[in-house]
Amino acid sequence: MKKIFSLFVAALFSATMFGASGVDWSAYEFIGDGAGGGAYTNKYKASAAEGLTVINIQHPGFATADGIYVTVPSGISACSVSSDIQGAGALLHLSAFVAQETKVTITHADGNCTFWVYYADGTGVDEGGNTEDPTPEPTPDPEQPEGANLFNPATASVVETYFAPNWAQETNSSATYDAATGTITVDLKSQFYGQWQAQVKLQHNVVFSADKQYTISCKFHANTAIGGITLKMDDNAEVVMENQTINLVANETLNYASKPGNGVPGNNQIIVFDFGWAVPAQVTISDITIQEVGGAVAPPTVEHPAAAPAPTHDAAQVFSIYSDAYTTTVTRGMGGWGQTTREEEVVLAEGDHALYYSTCNYLGWELNGNTSIGDLNAYPMLHMDVYVAEAGSIGFTPIWGGEAEKAYALQPGWNALDINLATDFVGINLANIFQLKWANMPATCYIDNVYFYNPNGTAVDNITVQKHAAKRIENGQLIIIRDGVKYDITGKMMK
Repeated sequence: MKKIFSLFVAALFSATMFGASGVDWSAYEFIGDGAGGGAYTNKYKASAAEGLTVINIQHPGFATADGIYVTVPSGISACSVSSDIQGAGALLHLSAFVAQETKVTITHADGNCTFWVYYADGTGVDEGGNTEDPTPEPTPDPEQPEGANLFNPATASVVETYFAPNWAQETNSSATYDAATGTITVDLKSQFYGQWQAQVKLQHNVVFSADKQYTISCKFHANTAIGGITLKMDDNAEVVMENQTINLVANETLNYASKPGNGVPGNNQIIVFDFGWAVPAQVTISDITIQEVGGAVAPPTVEHPAAAPAPTHDAAQVFSIYSDAYTTTVTRGMGGWGQTTREEEVVLAEGDHALYYSTCNYLGWELNGNTSIGDLNAYPMLHMDVYVAEAGSIGFTPIWGGEAEKAYALQPGWNALDINLATDFVGINLANIFQLKWANMPATCYIDNVYFYNPNGTAVDNITVQKHAAKRIENGQLIIIRDGVKYDITGKMMK
């Protein structure tokens, strides 16, 4: 009798611990109720599976019913039960779970993810014979590129925000991110008068390959018409995606799809949304997708021009920013101002470098970490050499706490621009220049020999300048010889 009782207890214990599926449900917590106001508490569990993350029970804006929100490692193409799919996330409709145990298979870009869902009030086991009609595949948006979504909302987060109306930092505006729905909510409290005054950075886990092209897609919605949102695919100095400016109409949803852009190695996996020229508004950014759309496109072969004429100003009368002919003590960086302009240093002749710019609209040089480069009252002229293939013009202004952009005509070939700063930029503070800015640029151009100088100094001809600033390669190293003294490329005297 004792033996029979023991067998009965063992059988009862087994039935309590293990379902017909073989899952030990006592090892799993009930899924939290975020939609039913307590009606779904202690009702549903989900077993573990590789790559599966169970969030909670909810009803996000993109969904058609209450459900269990789960995410997998990559974009979902199919689900075996009734669901709403959004990128790498799926909302499994609670109505799909009638049996006590239901088998679920999600197909995503990296394979299949199979697991079981337990429903406390259900009976029997459903191994895939769900009688509900499967959720129809959504009609593709013709503006959205095809391909699996590499963006996983559950692994993303807002990592930085910056709000500076009229460049004065404020803390009233905010940005939040919902990892369950993949939605960024931006609450702008202030009037923004210029581009890049507000910035939201979203960290993600997609690594761009240099051998691939990518697009980014998302939906924008604002309760008030605003303009000047610039999307940057990456926050590195190298731009993965062409920056694109987006204008929003009040209370309309904009389905946005970027142009393809090539990937770069070592990117920092941050999408940047820059806001400017915007009134106070509430903006949502949702349905974010990052997709691979083909192999990288090799850049066209560029035939560079001959080098610019050698500078003709005595080194003693020059304050140099960028030139092989003169030593500079100023650090220079290309400002991250949302421009489409790309910079590449090229060699035009032996030992002669220049900066090649493509896909240009405007350009900013940040000098000395955006601090004054010194008192330039003794150097009231600025020289630069600009090369263009066709006649046109270019806008330019120093930044000294103000700006006063002026257009300069360009003829085909190298143009030597010698600018009287006091005349062209009335009110300029020559003791506080910390940036240089070019605008309305030709699509491609070259810039070289940018320096300030004193026009009252000794101007020398080309023969003499070779004596003062000769350049040559020795042992594979570029050296500059001035008055018989050798300097390396950093300006350090060589023995």
